[in-house]
Amino acid sequence: MKIFITGANGFLGQHLAKFLSDKGFDVIASGRGICRNSSENFPFYENIELTDEEKMIKVIKNYQPEIVIHTAALSKPDECNNNKEACLLNNVEATRYLVNAARPFSTQFIYTSTDFIFGENGPHDEDELPCPLNFYGESKLMAEGIVKQSGLFYSIVRPVFIYGPSWEGMRPSFLHWVKNNLEVQKRIKVVNDQYRTPTYVYDICKGIE
Repeated sequence: MKIFITGANGFLGQHLAKFLSDKGFDVIASGRGICRNSSENFPFYENIELTDEEKMIKVIKNYQPEIVIHTAALSKPDECNNNKEACLLNNVEATRYLVNAARPFSTQFIYTSTDFIFGENGPHDEDELPCPLNFYGESKLMAEGIVKQSGLFYSIVRPVFIYGPSWEGMRPSFLHWVKNNLEVQKRIKVVNDQYRTPTYVYDICKGIE
């Protein structure tokens, strides 16, 4: 089974690409810049800009994957709020381009969204009415709508606050950043009025599998 993964240089994307490759799936990964995943069992990688619709169509047509797992996103809430145009291009339009590219091949589409499509007073379940917490959440909800209306067989995954092992070339998760700073007794500044429910990255990988 051929699986095309976007955002394969991100934390979830790297773990997911390696996890599925190790399971024997034929994984084609894509990301911006060179491949940061050093796994020896990870032979196929495409350096691609998802906002380039023409190239996106060409790449999907070339591989014709049975499954697309779309993990790529502009995911920093402050960055999304400060540059809404870039947020919409990367999170909404790029999803539209990818869906349009996949539609001719009846590809199964797995979209990784976020719990930020909901508001306060969590934890939430998947049947709650969306009420985006910020513009990042709004953009991901818009992208969910594109996926739902695509006509493709789809699944939407909403991971929460992912953590897990890291390796060379991987950007550390928030929890790694906290751990690394505290180990060297460096003072950090974080919010103290939030409750979060971290999700172990291998649990997400298993769920997607």
